[in-house]
Amino acid sequence: MTMSKDYQVHMLRIWQNASTPSQDKSAIRVTLENTKTAVRVSFSDIESLANYLQQQVESPVVT
Repeated sequence: MTMSKDYQVHMLRIWQNASTPSQDKSAIRVTLENTKTAVRVSFSDIESLANYLQQQVESPVVT
């Protein structure tokens, strides 16, 4: 199977910060890790993750 340079695989982790109330949006933590390069990017909310993914689709970083 041949893979395109545009093809990326990431591991997404989402969890709640136990030290903050569950109704608080800041209780969510997110990491996205490139499985090929092991580069991990952290986000403090889902909106930040969505913005990052949108940027990657519009102008992906070449690795």
